[in-house]
Amino acid sequence: MGLVTQQDPIGIAGGLNLYGYANGDPVNLSDPSGLCPLCIAGLEWLGETFGARAATWIMGRALPFVVEAAGVAVGMSLPAGEPGVDDLLVGASYAQRTFGEAFSSAGTFAGRTGDDVAHALKAGEMAVEDVPIDYIVRDGSTLILNTRSAQALERAGVPRTSWKGVDRTGQDFYESLVSQQLERNGLTSLGTRTVTSSGK
Repeated sequence: MGLVTQQDPIGIAGGLNLYGYANGDPVNLSDPSGLCPLCIAGLEWLGETFGARAATWIMGRALPFVVEAAGVAVGMSLPAGEPGVDDLLVGASYAQRTFGEAFSSAGTFAGRTGDDVAHALKAGEMAVEDVPIDYIVRDGSTLILNTRSAQALERAGVPRTSWKGVDRTGQDFYESLVSQQLERNGLTSLGTRTVTSSGK
């Protein structure tokens, strides 16, 4: 990825200033798709005014409308109700590209698979609160750490607005874990919206 000395990746479609990428601050801001220069300026102002987490939450709601107005489909539904920490999970990405089906031999779901947990959720044998989702907010992106649990919730048809999120931002162990996942999977702090089961 080019910084500072490289022209805007979308050319003059982003404006006549070819070096105006990321609101003139490509070191601290990014707009990889080139679709939302207003979002970058807005996110910067919101972050300075309300803090990074609030800015992420607000932009998660505003971005679909801005992009839709530009004629681009987003495919992201907005949650109803009051804003909350768990709403950060609505637009969250994964910190890895693949995941195994079997949970580890230790822990809450020892010896189970993602499908086992999804079935238990559907059957009412397990509550959504029994499947917490650890996440970290990094560089304005929310990253899910426990992919297998998140996939079990998705397979059970539980909307992300109902997930029980646990904010691990700033906790050394989890920060290190997400860094390792991102590096191992060749991902940036944007993560990935799609994951694939390795079948194991």
